[in-house]
Amino acid sequence: MLILAAVVAAAQAQTFPSPNISPPKVIHKVDPQYSKEALDAGLEGTVVLSVVISADGRALDIHVVRSLGKGLDQKAIECLGTMDVQTGDVQTGNKGR
Repeated sequence: MLILAAVVAAAQAQTFPSPNISPPKVIHKVDPQYSKEALDAGLEGTVVLSVVISADGRALDIHVVRSLGKGLDQKAIECLGTMDVQTGDVQTGNKGR
């Protein structure tokens, strides 16, 4: 099973350089779909991605850290690219998205 929740959990566990900055909050996510190749092969697992979230909540600079292949890496990247993330500064209340 592809798990995008791992990305969310990792983001929430992130240690930030300042106590004034809140961790990112996913406000819209789409679950990844299996590729035909992965379904045919019965492949299951987790794709691990590295991503930079811009100030306006867009996923940038996405890289595969741990691959599964069979089209699943690309499916995970596509999902991450459609996520909507809220970033912000807790102290001032400025919100990215």
